[in-house]
Amino acid sequence: MEPPYGMNIVLHLSIMKTLKKILLLSAIALVTGIYTADAQVYVKQKPGKPDKIKVKGDAHPGEVWIDEDWQPKESTYVWNGERWERVPKPDMQWVAGYWVEKQRGWVWVPGHWEERKG
Repeated sequence: MEPPYGMNIVLHLSIMKTLKKILLLSAIALVTGIYTADAQVYVKQKPGKPDKIKVKGDAHPGEVWIDEDWQPKESTYVWNGERWERVPKPDMQWVAGYWVEKQRGWVWVPGHWEERKG
């Protein structure tokens, strides 16, 4: 036995309201996620490199030296440089990171791997 016709409309409207809420929350989550993924850490002064860190051992085949590297942590940067890093693929090279001064302060542009040209 089917529910009365009016019940189908009520059920349909309820489902539509729920779908609208889900779509709205998904859109908010997407926009918020995009905004925070693009967020940068600005500092008033570039942090100085720490005193020389003693590196244990020499490079193994397929490793390159990462001289300066910084990782954003909350409202500052922490040192992550002076280390050997394994090359992900033989045709890749490391492009060093660098500091950029912007209107709001200094920002670290992280180093990255890219394919060798030529």
